[in-house]
Amino acid sequence: TAGSTTRVFVAPGSLVVGATLRLEDDERHYVSRVRRRRVGDAVEMLDGGGARARGVLARVDERVAEVTVHELAAVEPEVPRVE
Repeated sequence: TAGSTTRVFVAPGSLVVGATLRLEDDERHYVSRVRRRRVGDAVEMLDGGGARARGVLARVDERVAEVTVHELAAVEPEVPRVE
């Protein structure tokens, strides 16, 4: 839905407050084509290494999507449950 946060995955160690990250092709496609996000929309980034960040789209078009990181937090990795 419009206004909701879109979640994307980025390279481990790349999340730094104030940095602008260029999304990889699959993530760029997801943001621009599937979710139809625009500049200024909220994005949550996960790096697979225990970091989560919130930011906003600084640029998005057919070739490039860039997100500026505004807030960084550590997350507990999810441990699969065996029942």
